[in-house]
Amino acid sequence: MHMAFPQSHHPDHSVPRVWTIDERLTIQGDVSAKGEIHIEGEVAGNVTADYVTIRGRLIGSVRAQGVTLHSNCYVAGDVYYHTLVIEPGAHFDGFSRSLVS
Repeated sequence: MHMAFPQSHHPDHSVPRVWTIDERLTIQGDVSAKGEIHIEGEVAGNVTADYVTIRGRLIGSVRAQGVTLHSNCYVAGDVYYHTLVIEPGAHFDGFSRSLVS
């Protein structure tokens, strides 16, 4: 069974920097983490992290310093960001709002 799991690049493995939601995982509910979240599966809820990379499906909003929507992703919801990258082919149905004052 695959779950969301931390991948630590920190020398002592004490601080998870990247959390991956596997392509075989569906989460219903909000997701929040310090560090980076990679969505390869499906999330139906709001996502908050320092950085968010989406290759799978998100039905809900995302709030992060940096957001990347890959070409094969599907996002139905609003994106709040400091930096936003949308690759050609990404499906994005929502509003984008910069958090930069």
